[in-house]
Amino acid sequence: MSEQRAHKRKLVNASIKLFHDSFGEIDSVARDISNGGVFVIVQPEHEIPVGDELKMTLQESSDTNVIFNMKVMRHDKGGMGLMFLDFEVDGQSYEMKNLNKFWSR
Repeated sequence: MSEQRAHKRKLVNASIKLFHDSFGEIDSVARDISNGGVFVIVQPEHEIPVGDELKMTLQESSDTNVIFNMKVMRHDKGGMGLMFLDFEVDGQSYEMKNLNKFWSR
């Protein structure tokens, strides 16, 4: 079976926070990350339906004020695959291609 991902994944063990109306705010861990998304480890009771949107912050980031808007793309053993939609800083939304401008300031 050939790899069909558009973006190469990098294995990580990064602390994150997830925000969704169904569970409020939870601490979690990202297992892998790519330019297109992230796989997060969550308990089954915190899984939300494919297609739902939620927010995520990277707790070990150089700028924890960056809030990522994410979309659930899939469920797998132990977690959810999330796609980056865009990100917010101080209530203003930006396209993902502008992220480096915020992390390099």
